Amino acid sequence: MVSFRSCCATRGLKLPAADADDIDPGPPQGPTYRYRLRLLSKSLRESTRKSVAVALFYEDLQIGTEYRSRGRTITESDIGSFAGLSGDYSSLHTDETWVRENTEFTGRIAHGLLIHAISSGIATPELDDLEVHAYLETTRRMVAPTYPGDTIRVVQTVTDLRTSSSRPKSGIATMTISVLNQGGTTVQTGRDVYLVGRKVHDHSDMDMDFDHANGGDSHPSRGLDTV
Repeated sequence: MVSFRSCCATRGLKLPAADADDIDPGPPQGPTYRYRLRLLSKSLRESTRKSVAVALFYEDLQIGTEYRSRGRTITESDIGSFAGLSGDYSSLHTDETWVRENTEFTGRIAHGLLIHAISSGIATPELDDLEVHAYLETTRRMVAPTYPGDTIRVVQTVTDLRTSSSRPKSGIATMTISVLNQGGTTVQTGRDVYLVGRKVHDHSDMDMDFDHANGGDSHPSRGLDTV
């Protein structure tokens, strides 16, 4: 049985000296029991408040707003794992000597698609809470190499907002993407397009998977242009 003091300790609550011993609170009566119950109730309310994320909706986005990600260091393991996952064991990513002898790069480089993938999912304060219903489009231009040990950051800028003609409870947000390394050099540019939930949202028609948004079986004639 978990003691009352242990429950309080896990929530960072300190009991007064009068409660120094782990005493079974006993039956639901008396001032000590009620005091402990109030402490636990307060702790649970605070924990719940902290754990509930505030969603970011289409109406919360503004053209020109920039969102900056946290840093993410690209490791040797990342490159090896992606080579195995994608099947791309090109010498550019696996053979240090070959790269030095045959290219202008100073060593093996990360796959462009690896950086693309990481940049699309990298932790970004505020934007992480965006209610995304579908990932509609993504493009990248590989501008400079990323080496093992480089730390990348992503800047996403809202450049276009429009409501969906076929889904009035959603909006379409376009972001321009800049991927920078630790020295401020741009290594990739591009754009991402999202189908984003609006605040006037009814979950009764949450049939919003990627296939439907891009002309899946349920709507064979509907593509990105009609979203």
